[in-house]
Amino acid sequence: MKKRFFVVGALIGALLLLLIMYGFAQRGGSPAEQGSPITIETGTTTGAIIEQVPIEKYAGEPITNICSDRVLKMLPSDRRGEFPEELKKLSRTLRASPYDTESWLRVGNVKHYLDCYEGARDAWEYVLYLSPESVAAAENLGSLYTTDIQNFPLAEKYYRIAIRNNSKDIAAYLGLAEVDRIQKKSDQAITVLKEGLAAVPNDFSLTVTLGQTYEERGDRTQALVHYEKALALEPQNAELKAVIEKLKAAKS
Repeated sequence: MKKRFFVVGALIGALLLLLIMYGFAQRGGSPAEQGSPITIETGTTTGAIIEQVPIEKYAGEPITNICSDRVLKMLPSDRRGEFPEELKKLSRTLRASPYDTESWLRVGNVKHYLDCYEGARDAWEYVLYLSPESVAAAENLGSLYTTDIQNFPLAEKYYRIAIRNNSKDIAAYLGLAEVDRIQKKSDQAITVLKEGLAAVPNDFSLTVTLGQTYEERGDRTQALVHYEKALALEPQNAELKAVIEKLKAAKS
């Protein structure tokens, strides 16, 4: 009797395998070959997947699109094809590996260099969609929304994402403080810079920028305090020495 059950079970298993293979053949290949969405883990408890969400395909500016040839015309004639060719190679790479975040990051970098800011935005936002912990993509978007596509709330949002992903990200603190300084929000900028120094004590860039922000606000005393702290970190900095001397002369 056990042998009979074993034979029947084997026949059923073989039939199911044939049906699966037939189904793939009808669709022209495996799910991966058909571009079926893969899934990302959205939460775990002791290693168990709580939820899986299909990954959406990139729907931004086409990879090979170059919005303007202004930058290309400024290059030597023998280099003008360099970046368009790189975008074509990246396009081929991403057709084969559509969730390669390093390649998407590079697409954004090339687009930004070519002044295709919307294309850069689309690529970097897709990196963050695929890899929410990406510091580089968040930083790039913060900078993009500070200067190229000016939108200060979005700049602040992305710099905060970068800081959340890496609490010691000096560039993100400086970028976020710059957004506040541009808007003449010196108190907020000072708070951000102090936050950065709490995370990365004795950083020269954060310290000297804090001095500059106090000076912009008209607080020469605090400006000197932080300039001198910065000079202690880089005693050979002749430019900073000159700033300090000038500020002391103005105070006397």
